[in-house]
Amino acid sequence: MKPNKKIDSSPGQNVITAQPNAFPGMKYDKARVSHSISEDFYYLEYSFCLLDDREVSISITDEEGFYFIYCWQGNLTLSFQGGKKKKIYPFQSAIMFDRFINGINLELKKGTHYEFCVIGFTKPKYSESDVSNASYYKFRDTFCKQIMCDSFMYTGKPNLKLLDKINNISRMSKENVASEFIMEGLIYETLGLKMEQMLQTLQAEETDNGILTLREMEQIQAISGFIRENPSLEYTIQFLCTETGLSPAKLQEGFKKMHGKTAINFIRDIRLEKATELIKSTDMNISQIVYSIGLTSRSYFSKIFKKKYKCSPKFFQAQYRTVVETV
Repeated sequence: MKPNKKIDSSPGQNVITAQPNAFPGMKYDKARVSHSISEDFYYLEYSFCLLDDREVSISITDEEGFYFIYCWQGNLTLSFQGGKKKKIYPFQSAIMFDRFINGINLELKKGTHYEFCVIGFTKPKYSESDVSNASYYKFRDTFCKQIMCDSFMYTGKPNLKLLDKINNISRMSKENVASEFIMEGLIYETLGLKMEQMLQTLQAEETDNGILTLREMEQIQAISGFIRENPSLEYTIQFLCTETGLSPAKLQEGFKKMHGKTAINFIRDIRLEKATELIKSTDMNISQIVYSIGLTSRSYFSKIFKKKYKCSPKFFQAQYRTVVETV
């Protein structure tokens, strides 16, 4: 079966709908925002079109903290209160540390459709001796010590690995509470990747996206999302190149930079993820699952499943059902 569905490249399709009051006093058209994780650690995702020009604050009043912004759509202008302005464009991100509580402003323009997310990691309201809050202080002290600065704003070049992490967080933001542990881990990874990029820049060793253009990055993101939604379809490199308009070399470069693997290996791993979901959520037998994810050989499926999960799919299924029955 050949893929014939149209690829949707919209990055905001996983956003949870909320009341349009994320930034008080602003006039919105179709505002959407997703949830916080805890009082001091949160992920907020926005999708809206402003009806008037506005400058808003994305930092919490009187709170020291790190703030990370990723932009999917619309150009964002950032600045500390009264400081120099910096712009970030689609697929670009920024990380800021506000130790002196200067306030971080976001400048938004009328008539522009914005899709972006904000990760906030603020100073806990307890002492540094509180073990449960140690992660914030370790994160702050490690990087502030290396850059010898108490407040900073860093943008950097578009980073496809960051895009992959952010898209995963976006998908998880609409799921149940059990996903929040994984989501929190992904947020730490995202902050770590951005900090790593910043430190590499300071050391004049920043890696970039080769010669991938903005359109090419959009196409890699779009086809990745399409594969995720349709793992059972029959994919070939020729089909992927035709759908994206990229050469085989560009396609592979994009997948390696975004996912750390080739296009074929990405498809394989997505199929394995789907298979584990089906094992957990359905009564299908292994043969049925094999065909439902687009494979025809049960022996090949068992081989790649065992390589990834260190057990056979049949054993995995039996163990999972045993656990469910005992709960």
